[in-house]
Amino acid sequence: MTRSSVWIQQEICGVKIYIYRSNIQSATTIYFLDGEQFKEIFCNWIIEHEPVLNFVLIDSKNRSDDYTPWPLQSSEAMPKDFSGKAAEHLKFITTKVIPFCESEYGFASSADKRAIGGYSLGGLFSLYAAVNTNLFGTALSCSSSLWYPDFLDYLKEHPFKAAHPKLYMSVGDQEGTTATNLTAAQTLNTIALKDFYEPKFQAGDFQFTLEVGNHGNNISGRAWRAIEWVEENCR
Repeated sequence: MTRSSVWIQQEICGVKIYIYRSNIQSATTIYFLDGEQFKEIFCNWIIEHEPVLNFVLIDSKNRSDDYTPWPLQSSEAMPKDFSGKAAEHLKFITTKVIPFCESEYGFASSADKRAIGGYSLGGLFSLYAAVNTNLFGTALSCSSSLWYPDFLDYLKEHPFKAAHPKLYMSVGDQEGTTATNLTAAQTLNTIALKDFYEPKFQAGDFQFTLEVGNHGNNISGRAWRAIEWVEENCR
C-alpha cells in the first residue's frame, strides 16, 4: 500500500486501485473505471470540495477487452478488436475489489451506498454492470460508448438489477457528428436510451445532461458533474 495526499494506492490481482476514504460513516462509495486517467481529475475535485463520498478508482489491464460486453472484430467501420470480457471484469470487481474495500476500510455494504461509473467505454461497462448485478444502486454513464453494436437493444431487454436504481447519463452534443465509423451512432443512441429510461425512474433518480462539444471535450467537467449529482442525490 502507498499513499499520496489524497489516494491510498492498492493492488489486487495485479490491478491498481486508488482509494479515498471520507470521514463520514456510511458514506456512498463511487467505484469509477480508468483509475489512472481519473485519479488526478478527482484529486483536484476532492481537495476543493472535501466530499461526503468514498472513491475507489479501478484500473484495467486492457480496457478494450475488460469493458466490452461481447467480442467485436476489427473492420472498416471500427479498425480495432474488442474481446468482450466485461463479465470477467465485473466478477473481479464484485468478488475482489468490493469485498476488499468494505472489509479493509469499512465502506457501507448496501447497494444504495454503492455507485459504479465511468467515461466512454468505462461508462458502457457501468451500464453493463447495472443490468448484471444488484450490487450497485447507482450507475454513472458519462459519454458512454453506446455506439457499440447491439448494446442499445441489450439494455432495453435487461432491466437494472438494483431494487431502487438511480442513473446519471451525459453525452456531448457533437459526439459522432463527424465520424465515419461506428461511433457516428453515439449521440443518437444515447438520446434513444435516455428517452427509453427516463419514464422508468422515479423523480430525482434520473438525470440526463447534454454537454457541449465532442467526445474528448472537458472530460473532467463531465465527470465532476456526475459526482456532484451523486453527492446531492445518493445520501
